[in-house]
This record gives sequence, structure tokens and C-alpha cells, in this order.
Amino acid sequence: MVVSCTVSAIALSEVNRVERGQLFLLSLPGENAASEVEIVDAHQSAASYKYPAVGAVLAIGIIVAWSGPMAFLSRCRHRSVPILAIFGVAVVADMLTTVIFFHTRGVFYELHPGVRLFGYAYGRTTGAVLAKLVQFVGVLTIAFLSGRYGQWIIIVATFCTLRLPRIISSSLVSD
Repeated sequence: MVVSCTVSAIALSEVNRVERGQLFLLSLPGENAASEVEIVDAHQSAASYKYPAVGAVLAIGIIVAWSGPMAFLSRCRHRSVPILAIFGVAVVADMLTTVIFFHTRGVFYELHPGVRLFGYAYGRTTGAVLAKLVQFVGVLTIAFLSGRYGQWIIIVATFCTLRLPRIISSSLVSD
């Protein structure tokens, strides 16, 4: 519970930093600075999603703390290894395409508010990598705590990781 509250406080601090316009904390050499559109969008996104984001972090921490003692009921089965491998490849592919997207189009075009906030907070490359790692760990945690339904959660997450961005981008292009 202490860890959950600490992580929530850090998340609130980071979102406040983005809201104040202090962007790309861990940007890599050669990355473009934030454009005027990104600065305005970062402020608006941070203001809009501050409390939902921190609330989600706190809620997930409470659920994990509450469910943690029951996690022994979930056993890793040998047949889940290929599913995990495919999910891992899908996450890496999604991470790479998000980094490329942030560099070529801009962070403000990202549809997922959490990924967008990570991009604004930590930079075009580092933010995308951290956001996708958080998603990866989140899916694995939920799957682990879900026991025998965990494999299905990973399968659905893999499908969404591979197909959903293409479906959304093709609908945006056709509009």
C-alpha cells in the first residue's frame, strides 16, 4: 500500500510538471524540442487526465496489494510460453512504431492519453518506451492475478496490440 501511494505521488508530481510545460525530461540527443502545438496539448492533456491517471495508478496498486497473497493460485503453464513470446514480440513492435510515430508525426497525435503523457513527460523515445513497458507489465500483472483466465487476457491484449492501431489509423486516413 505504501508503494502504491508513493508511485501515485510520483505520478501526480510528473503530471504537474508536464502541466507546467516542463516537457521531455529524458529526451535523447538529437530529438526535436516540443512544438508549440505539443506544448499547448501537453498542458491540456495533463490538466484533463491528471486525476484519472493518478486514480488509476492508486486503484491498480490497491488491487495488486489486495490480490497479491492470492497470486499463488496462478501457475505458469508450459503452454503459455509461446503466447508470452508472441505477446512480447507484439509489444516490441508496438513500441518501435510508437517511437517512430512520435518522431515523424508528433506526440500530440497519440490517441492513448497515458502514452501521450509519458511522451510529453520523458521524451519522444524514452517516453514511448516507458509507456509501452508499463502497458506490458500491467497486462502481465492482470493476467497473473486472473489465474486460469490470464492466458486469454494475454491473447486479447496481443490481438489489440497488433490490430487495433491499424484499424484506428485506417479509419482516420479514410475520414
